Amino acid sequence: MAMVPFPCYRGLTDNIKLKFFRNKKEGKDMHNRIRPVTKITRPVSVGAYPRDRLFDRLDQKLDRPVVYVSAPAGSGKTTLITGYIEARSLPCIWYRIDRGDDDIAAFFYYMGLAAKKAAPRKRKPLPLLTPEYRHDVPTFTRRYFEALLGRLKPPYMMVFDNYHEAPEQSLFHKVIQNGLDTIPAGINVILVSRNNPPPALTRMRANNMMDLLGWDDIRLTDEETRGIINLQGRRAFSEREIQRICRITKGWAAGLILLIERSRTKSTETYPAGNYTLYEIFDYFAEEIFNGMDESTRDFLQRTAFLKEITPQLAMQITGSGDAEKILARLHAGNYFTERHHQPDVTYCYHPLFREFLLSRARDMYADTDIIRIHRKSALLLEKAGNIEEAASLYIDGSGWKSLAALIAGHARSMVMQGRDRTLREWISALPDNIITGSPWLLYWTGVCRMASGPAESRSFFEHAYRLFIERKDMNGALMSWSGVVETYLHELGDLRPLDRWISILDGILGKRPVFPSAEVDACVTARMFGALAVRKPWHPQFPMWMEKAVTALNTCPDTSLRMLTGFYLHTFAIWTGDYPQAEYIVGRLKDVAGSANASPLAGITLRMAGTWAWLSGSCDASLRAMSDGLAMSAETGVHIWDYLLMVQGVAASLSSGDIEKAGDLLGRMGNVEENGRLLDKFYYHYELSWYFHLKDDLPRALMHQEKALKLADATGLHYAKAQSNLAISHLLHKHGNYSEAVKHLNRSMRISRRMKSRSIEFLCLLTRAHIAFNSGREGSARANLRKAMSLGREKGYVNFSWWHPAFISSLCVRALELDIETGYVQNLISRRRLTPDDPPVHIAKWPWPVRIRTFGHFEIMKDGAPVPFAGKTPRKPIELIRVLIALGGVNVDEGRLCDILWPDADGDAAHKSLEVTITRLRKLLDKRDAILFGNGHITINIRCCYIDTHAFEDLIGKADAAEDEGRSDRYTQYVRDALDLYKGPFLADEAGSWIISPRERLRDKFIRCTGKLCLLLEKSGKWEEAAARYLRGLEADDLIEEFYRGLIFCYGALGHGTQAVSAYRRCVTTLRSCGMDLSPVTEKVYKTVLKSGKTG
Repeated sequence: MAMVPFPCYRGLTDNIKLKFFRNKKEGKDMHNRIRPVTKITRPVSVGAYPRDRLFDRLDQKLDRPVVYVSAPAGSGKTTLITGYIEARSLPCIWYRIDRGDDDIAAFFYYMGLAAKKAAPRKRKPLPLLTPEYRHDVPTFTRRYFEALLGRLKPPYMMVFDNYHEAPEQSLFHKVIQNGLDTIPAGINVILVSRNNPPPALTRMRANNMMDLLGWDDIRLTDEETRGIINLQGRRAFSEREIQRICRITKGWAAGLILLIERSRTKSTETYPAGNYTLYEIFDYFAEEIFNGMDESTRDFLQRTAFLKEITPQLAMQITGSGDAEKILARLHAGNYFTERHHQPDVTYCYHPLFREFLLSRARDMYADTDIIRIHRKSALLLEKAGNIEEAASLYIDGSGWKSLAALIAGHARSMVMQGRDRTLREWISALPDNIITGSPWLLYWTGVCRMASGPAESRSFFEHAYRLFIERKDMNGALMSWSGVVETYLHELGDLRPLDRWISILDGILGKRPVFPSAEVDACVTARMFGALAVRKPWHPQFPMWMEKAVTALNTCPDTSLRMLTGFYLHTFAIWTGDYPQAEYIVGRLKDVAGSANASPLAGITLRMAGTWAWLSGSCDASLRAMSDGLAMSAETGVHIWDYLLMVQGVAASLSSGDIEKAGDLLGRMGNVEENGRLLDKFYYHYELSWYFHLKDDLPRALMHQEKALKLADATGLHYAKAQSNLAISHLLHKHGNYSEAVKHLNRSMRISRRMKSRSIEFLCLLTRAHIAFNSGREGSARANLRKAMSLGREKGYVNFSWWHPAFISSLCVRALELDIETGYVQNLISRRRLTPDDPPVHIAKWPWPVRIRTFGHFEIMKDGAPVPFAGKTPRKPIELIRVLIALGGVNVDEGRLCDILWPDADGDAAHKSLEVTITRLRKLLDKRDAILFGNGHITINIRCCYIDTHAFEDLIGKADAAEDEGRSDRYTQYVRDALDLYKGPFLADEAGSWIISPRERLRDKFIRCTGKLCLLLEKSGKWEEAAARYLRGLEADDLIEEFYRGLIFCYGALGHGTQAVSAYRRCVTTLRSCGMDLSPVTEKVYKTVLKSGKTG
């Protein structure tokens, strides 16, 4: 019903060529290099004092899944946890949090790298937080951690170091909480922070899932201080010196390390007295120690402090020192605030306190211009090493705008594909406006980054980029920007009319024979151009060419997301135009795509979305299953992009199958679209709400909502929606008695359908024209339109449509069968959709009843056109029950009377029980529970699903009598003919019970009366042959009716068929005498009259 693309930028990032890097080789290296990441590498513990006291405490606390370790900076937290993991030989994922993790997508990206490192044999990577997942980050998080933790073999440890780096209001805390909720037994998590637990983790503490290890636990005891001094001191310390160190450091590891280092050159007696904070102590002693270093070492430390991660090679390039590796190794070996990581290259990181101190000194020592040069040089080296995040940060700090712009161009694609568009957007935003507005690619990537959050805002950047690309004659960039503009409209689903301009623009660029810079750009543009044409100009002269290209892209494009998008557009348009075989073919291709190894959950949900259209082929149950499966997958994966449209299709399936309650429930869940939905979402909400009230016969509300839907359809400019709404409102206006307005809206819908070649809408328009014409007495027009509609329906196999109303289509099926229009197709439509008008058309012999019961001449039950087979012996009692029910009228038959006939010797309770059992067996035999209605002591045969020849016979006679009273002899004659054709012999001819006599004679009398009356009318009209044939058919049904012999003799006489008249007379005499009956004088008189007329030959 509505075309909705993947609400993301699939295909807009996959087609950017390498020419945007500084050089081709560099670009290739940037895309292919997998850089070892320090943030997911555990520091190496060398020469650290083993804190067995805290190791034992951690053993106890890890009875709970999570331990939160908090203490001031420099307390030895990281060293403690590293030492514990090594001491207990625990496998571990180590994740060092930094400010970049405020972009949650970056966190999941790096955590995925950590998972790959921890479980390298798992080939399928963890998902990235791309835009489709952002509607439900908590669910994505839970599923992500379930998959991550499922790859780890217990016992296993996960450590999140520097937890305090996550901003207090960051979504990161909620992500961690949701992830930690999934921890299985045998896996523990340690959070290491300078601060107390954030409010987001309070629930974990309350639920006994998390324990704390705080500053009071972590601070060094005097014994531990003594042990560290003995381990790391360069000389022997007196007990007095140790006591003084303990008083000054107060158990703070960083202060202790500094004091030990200072003691190499100064006495402990010179330590400052007074009550200083930990950080004041650090700055004091660090300053003293730093000043005691030689100038080259100080310069080395200050320059390398600008790097968060330092390799010896980087340090040498930045400082020019050939001793870089020795200096770094010495700092680490001396436990001097320098971590070492093996990944596999050796990388060092200064402790945050030490780095902050060094940076402060550097800013005091170096001129601003020198700092900028250090920033830029460091950034360039980091970028070449693959550390783009730190490089970008340094470019920003050093105002290296051109270098930052080049970095963005080189890495934008991979950043977006990793879901880190927020980080990319922040980098671009850091650039001066004149650089952004002068660079078409920066504008392009800004548009891409803003697509998911604001298509309209994104569009202006794509448009600006397009203009610059055109000016610079960059066709590749122009086409990608054009695709971005079009995608914003298809994603926004608001006013689609501006797409006309962009369709014309592409026509002007490409001409009639488009040539593209690459196959990838071809596929990207093809998807958007086909989508734009489908919604706005399906009559475009080149539309067939674009459709052919879209089908090719569906089958050959290597990008599964773009194939899925293209396939969905093709499928939707096939539905709009009523080309259901094409839609089915495309679903098959989408199954192939969704089943591929690298397909995302979005592909699977999109496949279910396509499957919800099954209701149009009459498979409403399959459609609802597809909806339920899609919503279940959404809830499971957190990908809720399709939720609304899945429910739109669910409503359509429910309404067209008659499940009004189910439709109402779904519409209730969709109600919030009024506040935050897109234009087209709102259109379908009001369209379906109108349909809902239409089926509930609430015309005022149905009309009110359809009027809203029509305004919304006009506002979107989506032609298919306008055709749907005009058609629906024409139904309502006609029902309301406004004929002229109804026809006006109907004609609008027909014009749109024919222009866009929508055979399904045209089919419904023709049906509606026929319906209106029949109701206004224009039989000729009605028949012509009905014939065209049913012919089209047969050709296309239509069995369902939007705005389905069973009374509407049933009435037209009745007229089609009465007029012998496309009988086979109409019968199939009736059977597939189980149509039965409120007034069952028992007068139509060709109506395909689910159950058909024949009682004239011989008894037979037919189900779906075939005799009911009996497995084993005939179910005698159920057959007797249905025969007696029919004989007694079949409606509200008294239970007691039935029991008296069927179980005359049983008492009341036993007979009642036998009746209940027999009814159950009869329902099973008929394979329809509602075929027999039983309640309040009465039983009824449901004539809405069971055709009984006696009921049809009497109904036709009643119609004939009414026609006779109205003076419509033609209708009278036809009804009588149809009734007489049903009488194949006496009612239940093989039954001898007393209960059969009265109904049998009543029906026989009606047969005789009607046959006689009909034949008299035929005789008066001189239709002797037809009258004779009617008499013969009457005698075939009952050869004891003397009046038929008499009439037959008379007709033969009138025709001059003397021999046949004599034969008829003799047959009459013989038949009556064989039953002990004499010929009546009237018959003798007629025979003699015929003889005297000389017409007997």
